[in-house]
Amino acid sequence: VDTDTAYTIEGITAFDEKNDLAVLKVSEEGMPFQLGNSETEKKRARICAIGYDGDKENSAAATVRCIKKKDKWLRLHIPAAGPGWSGCPVLNNEGEVIAVLSRASPKPGKGMGYAVPSNTLKALLTASERTEVQPLPEWQNRPRIRAYLEYKRGMAYQAAEDFEGALAAYNEAINLNPDIPDAYRARADTRVKLIRLNTKGNYKQFDSLDTIALLMDRVKAYRLMSTNYSLPTFRAFRKRMLAQLFLIPSR
Repeated sequence: VDTDTAYTIEGITAFDEKNDLAVLKVSEEGMPFQLGNSETEKKRARICAIGYDGDKENSAAATVRCIKKKDKWLRLHIPAAGPGWSGCPVLNNEGEVIAVLSRASPKPGKGMGYAVPSNTLKALLTASERTEVQPLPEWQNRPRIRAYLEYKRGMAYQAAEDFEGALAAYNEAINLNPDIPDAYRARADTRVKLIRLNTKGNYKQFDSLDTIALLMDRVKAYRLMSTNYSLPTFRAFRKRMLAQLFLIPSR
């Protein structure tokens, strides 16, 4: 795999928000991977993913755990995948792309991943042939794209323990796109941090409306996850949310 060539992005020709895909047009020529037929993949098939973890390229062996009936997404066992692997190609034994990794466990070694089938990508590529190129800055100004950027900004603020800044960023993300479950979850976590910070552990001093607000955020996140995500992902999220309900301060 060529990792030295830099490509100039001209813009976006098509995107599929539901399946977390976008088709970029680049100025340079290159040799793309061949797209395979994802319908031919079976449970327990051995596959390979090629990802990037920030400072070096990696390839990882993986196995198809199951194929979802509703949207044909592939659930993978891929122990090596972690942050930075989203969007990487998943190849079959013929070297054909049969899926695009959408998300994986945030910690390498956990082994869970979900990939968009190549046939979904084929349909998007066909649609892109009939559309004009939208400049990247213009596309990035879409409300739902800005919402994601605000959510990431909130995470950076929260990591720096700037909880007021994080709360403002999560508020803006939810205003731009009210369907991001992680934004509600993160906002609830931030509210807890602020309550603890402002009351110094003396929960008799805080406003009970803050508790109602963070509880509503967690319920909203729970409902969005149950509607929009796969069952294993939802189960893990539900387990975490139920555990966090007991962390809500009480008088």
